[in-house]
Amino acid sequence: MDQNKNKTGRTMRTNEQIYEAIEEFEQGGISIPEFCELYGISNSCFYEWQKKYKMRNQEQTTGNMQPIIITDDVLKLTERLPIAELELPDGRLFRIFQQADPAFLKAFIN
Repeated sequence: MDQNKNKTGRTMRTNEQIYEAIEEFEQGGISIPEFCELYGISNSCFYEWQKKYKMRNQEQTTGNMQPIIITDDVLKLTERLPIAELELPDGRLFRIFQQADPAFLKAFIN
């Protein structure tokens, strides 16, 4: 692993080097203290690396998805959507847009 030292004598690693190291750790075999000694880092640095690694993996699995903000306008549109659909054996389709009494539905179907 190519390691560069900064002015304070600390070893600087690229993100890719950090990801590779954490991947090796995740595959098992050594404890956190052993890993820290091997790479010459503190426990807190290990957890920072692990956090960075997990965030990268999360970004890769979610891709470029953005959160959807549902405004009041959208909610008003959904009020016009049916809460249930009922298709009878003869092919007729009934959409129910509000709470319905079960007795009414039973009478309606029969």
